[in-house]
Amino acid sequence: MSEDYLWDRSGKPDPEIQRIESLLGRYRYRGAESKGRVHRFRMLVAAAAAFLLLATGLYLALREGGPSYEVVYLEGAARITSGKESPPSNRARAGDIIQTDGSTQAELTIGSAGKVRLLENSRVELVDCGEKNHRLNLARGSLRARIYAEPRLFQIGTPAAIAVDLGCIYKLTVDKSDITTLTVETGRVSLEINDRMVSVPGGAVCRADPVKGLGIPFREKSSKALKNAVIALENDREKAPALLPTCLEAATNADTITLWHLFEFLEDEKDRGVVYDRLAMLSPPPAGVTREACVGLDREALDAWKQEQDW
Repeated sequence: MSEDYLWDRSGKPDPEIQRIESLLGRYRYRGAESKGRVHRFRMLVAAAAAFLLLATGLYLALREGGPSYEVVYLEGAARITSGKESPPSNRARAGDIIQTDGSTQAELTIGSAGKVRLLENSRVELVDCGEKNHRLNLARGSLRARIYAEPRLFQIGTPAAIAVDLGCIYKLTVDKSDITTLTVETGRVSLEINDRMVSVPGGAVCRADPVKGLGIPFREKSSKALKNAVIALENDREKAPALLPTCLEAATNADTITLWHLFEFLEDEKDRGVVYDRLAMLSPPPAGVTREACVGLDREALDAWKQEQDW
């Protein structure tokens, strides 16, 4: 083999050297081909980035164009959070959280269904802004709703229950213990937990506890003695024998809504019998509705008596 071959490949090649060159040839430098691969890789990265940018823009465009509520700040400026804090906006959408402080109120326009005013020191999450229905979740504080939509189209969840609007004006409050208090001004609201519900008419109040469940409705104008007895009974059912006399004695013709709901609330038939006697004095049962049936929680008998009431 000529040594010139090793320097400039001009001499006679050695077969062994050719064999080694053949084996190592795959690793030799290919300048133009290497640049081409890098160029193709960069093109793929650029295309992926462009697609991601387009997808993000499309998502934002669809979100901006989706159902939303107009927000008006009546005092100060509420905080709207959407994953992260953002400055006050006049639109809020599903997933957004609106919070007010001690000097702030915010009013939401619920499409053509009505308006909701979020009062001070309150927090509400928007769950559905009209895609299927209208749904808010009140985590704490108070709000006033003025709704004129079809029944059950607008709902507000709380840690204890769901307030289902049946066309009305009402106030909803969640306190530090997560107890919900519903006060209906006009119309009717169904306060619900799972398969149990209380239909609360205008002028009435009903509470719900996340542990103890639905409470007993009472008139907003009921006596203080009756209200206190009802709340104490909700907090401890075992005290029914001691609390019932006060509750029944304080009841008037306007309190039949409270007495009627006591049937399902009380566990002891003896206690339900005492309630029957007092309710029968204030509002005699219709024909066919017997003491035995009501004490035994006969649904047909109780509903028939309910239909005779003015609430």
